[in-house]
Amino acid sequence: MSALTIVGDSFGCGAWQNGRGPGDGYFTTKFEEYYKAVYNHCEPGCSNYDILNKIETVLLEETKLRFRSAFLVIQTDPIRTVLPFQSRALYMHDTDYYHVIKDDYKEFTDKLIDFFYFNLNNLAQEYNVIFNLSGGCSDIDVNLAQKYKNLNVACDSFYKILDSTHALSSASNTHVACIENSKNGAKDIVNGVSSKIRIQEEYQGRYFGEYPDVHPSRKGINLWIPEIQKRMKYR
Repeated sequence: MSALTIVGDSFGCGAWQNGRGPGDGYFTTKFEEYYKAVYNHCEPGCSNYDILNKIETVLLEETKLRFRSAFLVIQTDPIRTVLPFQSRALYMHDTDYYHVIKDDYKEFTDKLIDFFYFNLNNLAQEYNVIFNLSGGCSDIDVNLAQKYKNLNVACDSFYKILDSTHALSSASNTHVACIENSKNGAKDIVNGVSSKIRIQEEYQGRYFGEYPDVHPSRKGINLWIPEIQKRMKYR
């Protein structure tokens, strides 16, 4: 496969400068070592719903051109689908989903992730492609993803590359307030979020940018992309 399309959030935008974006494009540059053309559609703060919409738009355009690229999808925090990143969950009580989230955050986000995978698989089947998945701020739920034949887990977690003991979690630390306000299920994911924060702090200025940046640095991207590439699948 000579061309690659990347869709995801800020983790796919390249190295940031002290937390200020939108990234320097190095994620694209590094993948150009493997592909003749790389089309990067990653957007900071987007949701998995936004990612689905962008993928469908790209697939329609490619179909018109009778062209097909390989696809890499960088998963983001599932809660962004109902609580935009910009809100930082400060106004969670004002949302229609508050009564669901506060009862069981993990159950709610697991359903959001499964629905994301379900829709990805349907698109993949319709357009005869394979979607390669990588965790970014949000780790891949491998058990859920493996239910769908058109999805391939290329990298379950950037954090796990740095620390093999990392507890996988689809939750990121951008909506900690939601987790803290949940009655049930929070204990199952708080370890994963805490692990991410610990790893970020341990590798700040090396595999992550300088504080307060929580995105992979160029050194981190150099470590991450080969791990993705060696498990990529194509159709």
